[in-house]
Amino acid sequence: MPPPGAFLLVVVLVWPGAVARGAFSSGVASGDVTDTAAILWTRADQAGTVRVQVAADQDFSQIVQEAQADATAATDYTVQFDVQGLAPRTLYYYRFLLLQDPAATSIAGTFRTSPAPDQAVGFRFILSGDSDYSRGPFHVLADATEQEPDLFIYFGDTIYGDIPAGELGIARTLDEYRAKYVQNRYDQPLRDLLARTPVMVGWDDHEVVNDYWGAEPGAEAGPDLTPERVAAGYQAFFEYMPIRDAGDPQDPFRTYRAIRYGSLAEFFLLDGRQYREPPAKRACGGDPDPFDLFFGGQHPSEECLAILREPRAYLGAAQMEWLKATLLNSTARYKFVVTDQPMSFLGLLPYDRWDGYDAERKELLEFIDANLVESVWLLSTDVHMSAFTPDVTTYFREQRPDYRLDNGVVVAEIVACPIAAETLRQAALKTALEALGSLGELPVTQNFLNLTLNSMMLGIARANAWAFWQADRYAYVLVDVSPENGVTVSFRGYDPAAHGEQRPLIHTLYDSAAPISLPCWVVPGTVFALIVPIAAYGLRGRWASQARTE
Repeated sequence: MPPPGAFLLVVVLVWPGAVARGAFSSGVASGDVTDTAAILWTRADQAGTVRVQVAADQDFSQIVQEAQADATAATDYTVQFDVQGLAPRTLYYYRFLLLQDPAATSIAGTFRTSPAPDQAVGFRFILSGDSDYSRGPFHVLADATEQEPDLFIYFGDTIYGDIPAGELGIARTLDEYRAKYVQNRYDQPLRDLLARTPVMVGWDDHEVVNDYWGAEPGAEAGPDLTPERVAAGYQAFFEYMPIRDAGDPQDPFRTYRAIRYGSLAEFFLLDGRQYREPPAKRACGGDPDPFDLFFGGQHPSEECLAILREPRAYLGAAQMEWLKATLLNSTARYKFVVTDQPMSFLGLLPYDRWDGYDAERKELLEFIDANLVESVWLLSTDVHMSAFTPDVTTYFREQRPDYRLDNGVVVAEIVACPIAAETLRQAALKTALEALGSLGELPVTQNFLNLTLNSMMLGIARANAWAFWQADRYAYVLVDVSPENGVTVSFRGYDPAAHGEQRPLIHTLYDSAAPISLPCWVVPGTVFALIVPIAAYGLRGRWASQARTE
């Protein structure tokens, strides 16, 4: 944790309104910090030569590193510096200057390098994703900043390229994707957090378009999803996020990587999109409930379930082998595997999640168990809800005898989001009400929907042994890693109904050190399902028809 007073100092340095307009109005950011290096990022508001200064003090009288690069239109005036030769577990200050204009200086950012690989030093990180600018401001990030985290894992749907927001429409070209990133940096809480806290970033689908797959993106997806559009989304992400280049000419947009954080932790950040093959939705006729969860699971679609379990690339062979090898060789006490989707069984609408790519999920969980890889924690976002399970393998041990998990290795899972996006409950009710038409306007119908959705959520939560879930909050999770106390998790968020320009009250939803005693399924808003009884078969037919025409 930062020394006493460090947080107040940083507040002064990057307080809202301190941005030098006309110089570096998108702010500053650091990322992929190690014990000796960091990626430092900014965007100049004009062409020119940008100099970065890294200092040991707030006055920049003790500059330890300097470098410079040209900000040009080729990278939309963004610049990144891979600063090396730093000291472990040290607080640094950094800023950018435009050499053509002596008055053009960015705000000062801060980052702390990680402990040396053999040091067991406690630390704190936050996890969330899904930041839709049309639903800003991102209030939860202001609260997250106040928790003084050492890291921010900003994973998935960092922009919504396919959703209009403000003056921007749907992004299809490189310039349009770039504009989405610039727009998101208008958000003050996001800009402040990026200036104060180093990030580890990863993408999901909305950095390009909803539910896309990277392997042969034009196949089955229609003419709008072209390889050129996917490449534009990728390039803009790499321009605007502080991510270290893997230096692989055969895989120029590689994002999967491992980052060590002292002897306590290693983070394995995965790419669940770029190497993914087309989903099984069309082969299953678009059935929204092939497991028959709505009717108790008595009559699942065996044909569709067999298709879902066929080999189908999610991570792809190269990334899977890399993950296995790095997990097996890691000497960190805790191994945090960050993926764009939860591995928990969710059942409904399975095609875009791990449920639709079951063979690779089975392969990975069986590898962890067979090789006794202990203390693996799965971290994910995307589903617009929060959940925590002490052991994600519970469902597969009990319901899937074909999963060989004989050694009983425990794998915990944390799901945290959204920062600001349509919550799962909102999406579920919207889908159901659209299917019901005028009946959905009746209060009795809406009450019935909530009861039905709560019931289905409870069934899924029990099957997965979730200790906590919440499907109608803007949220993030705060994770403390300690040599003495292990890993503790605390979810914080607020009801979207309280959202506005003024910051709402953000409170603790769940704390693993002091669990909520009230069963969380009776708390309003803990819902999951995406269909309702009287519309179930109608939706099946509707989705099947859509799948046949895609």
